[in-house]
Amino acid sequence: MKVLRRNHRGFSLVELMVSIAVALFLVGGVVSMLASTRHTYKNQSQLSQLQDDQRLAMTLIANVVQSAGYYPDPILMTATTEFKAGPVIFTGQSLSFAADGQSMTGATNTTAAGDTLVVRFETSGTGSDNVIDCTGHQWTGKSVIVNTLTLDANSNLLCAINGQTPIQLVTGVTNMQVWYGLKTDFSVDNNQVDTYVPTADMQSADWPNVISLRLTLTFKNPLYKEAGQTSQTLDFTRVVTVMNRAGVKT
Repeated sequence: MKVLRRNHRGFSLVELMVSIAVALFLVGGVVSMLASTRHTYKNQSQLSQLQDDQRLAMTLIANVVQSAGYYPDPILMTATTEFKAGPVIFTGQSLSFAADGQSMTGATNTTAAGDTLVVRFETSGTGSDNVIDCTGHQWTGKSVIVNTLTLDANSNLLCAINGQTPIQLVTGVTNMQVWYGLKTDFSVDNNQVDTYVPTADMQSADWPNVISLRLTLTFKNPLYKEAGQTSQTLDFTRVVTVMNRAGVKT
């Protein structure tokens, strides 16, 4: 009886090489997709952080500016009795409130790019004012609060309260420009801004006439050199009104 023998054979060298090439192609595609996903996630995280920093900085500064010159009892108090002229205690810069009743001052920063903004208001100490300082803190003791906002040489936005050690609010801020909205035409009896003046051009007589601020913060661009991103910085601008100055005049 004759037994038929089947041919047994493995893969040829060519077949193995083709299989390996296909496998490498598939692995390369997966690695490329993972790298792209990781890069996209990193960019989104950096952009989200930038948006959070911008929002936080603008919100804290706006809250302070809106409260400029506030005092809790308009019947028993006046701005001139509550806010006395005098120097602003802050290491590194010589600033002052030139006149009684002045609630805002500023200067060009001498140690970093941008301007320094100083705002003061008074709290009743009861907590009912809902007034917060530039660190986001609500005061419970009756006091005049002096908020000093400035940049340091390391692109950090700082806030100092009553001359105390500055607190870092956000980082990556390369410039802060403050333009003051003034009323200069007193022939019209209203509270409308008719000109904006940069900090460097503000005169002593201008400070009582500040109605609003145009604030521009310049941040480092975390996506610089990415596709379509040619600028190293990004500007964010906001106009903030001083509550006790803006609005309909009655």
